Amino acid sequence: MCRALVYLGEPVLLDHLLYQPDSSLVKQSYMPRMLPMLNLAGFGMMAWDRASINSELPYRYKTTTLPVFDSNLKFLSNKIEANCFLGHVRGVVLDSAVTINEHNVHPFRAIAFQNLPRSDRR
Repeated sequence: MCRALVYLGEPVLLDHLLYQPDSSLVKQSYMPRMLPMLNLAGFGMMAWDRASINSELPYRYKTTTLPVFDSNLKFLSNKIEANCFLGHVRGVVLDSAVTINEHNVHPFRAIAFQNLPRSDRR
């Protein structure tokens, strides 16, 4: 079972979303009820910061490792504030046929969408 986190509001340090709460996304990645039945296969996030240059473009981070083992994510989460955030921990059924790579870690963003004028985005 995948885990997802969405936030929209006042700017908040990502650490307060990903690590601090008792039910944080990071804690859910190593303490889910169905952990023995899952292959947790990656983490991805997009975060938007109104104060950043090109604020319509998100910070994007994807990895095939779990957030609890990712020291880069921990460092980033202590530096980045966002007013909009989407995070996802990929969970798949244990199966040797499952492919684990960055191409199938959410969140996805279509490149064609990035090039559309703002008025054409729906």
